Amino acid sequence: MDCGIFIRTYYKDCERLEFTLRSIRKFCSGFSGVTVACPENSIDLVSAVTKSTGFDSPILCNHLSNDFIGQQITKLNADKYCKYDYICHIDSDCIFVRETNPSDLFLEGRPLMLMAPYNYFYGARHNVPWQTITSKFVGRQVDYEFMRRFPLTYPRQMYIDLRDHFHNFHNYEINEVWKHIWGDYFSEFNLMGAFSFYSDSKYHSFSDVTINGVPEVIVKQYCLVSSRDDRTISASDRDEIERILTA
Repeated sequence: MDCGIFIRTYYKDCERLEFTLRSIRKFCSGFSGVTVACPENSIDLVSAVTKSTGFDSPILCNHLSNDFIGQQITKLNADKYCKYDYICHIDSDCIFVRETNPSDLFLEGRPLMLMAPYNYFYGARHNVPWQTITSKFVGRQVDYEFMRRFPLTYPRQMYIDLRDHFHNFHNYEINEVWKHIWGDYFSEFNLMGAFSFYSDSKYHSFSDVTINGVPEVIVKQYCLVSSRDDRTISASDRDEIERILTA
């Protein structure tokens, strides 16, 4: 199976990226490769990390003044930066925590996509600001949230079809999505998940975690939304990660 890992990062995440790449080295097998992408202002520092961990040099990607949105646009175009048939996304605040190969990411021949109904989050009084903007871009009411847990894997053709949808439905390109959002209220993975779910094409196998439960954890993510701009690693997190990577 031609499935590779894609990471979009930047200079503030270099320490975290090193842990991510070490976890891939320790736990991952059977993947076609690892592609790291970063903007030009990060290339020197990120290159030092990929070299020290034994991975290929990073690939240059787009950059916006608001790079929180810029990095999401990179991911929406991940197929342009790598050649894998299936692209497995993780962020550089994530580490693999157990032995993993591509078959662990699939169900019934398609990538597994976890989801949960938005009503579940509203009922639990959680803030879920992505529903309205995702519905706007997909062009219909979206009833499910699709960013339940990393890693997130998509077939190559889906990126192409999603960009075609944007061009045909909205009359603008997906790279211009930043012009049509309010602040930072955008979620690339929710957009891709919703497009897949409501499409006639069978890109994924879907599982509602409120019905079927959550499978065994493959990747642990350390940064929460509240700490998005603070990329330092706490002493307790660093100790935990080191224990995982050296066990």
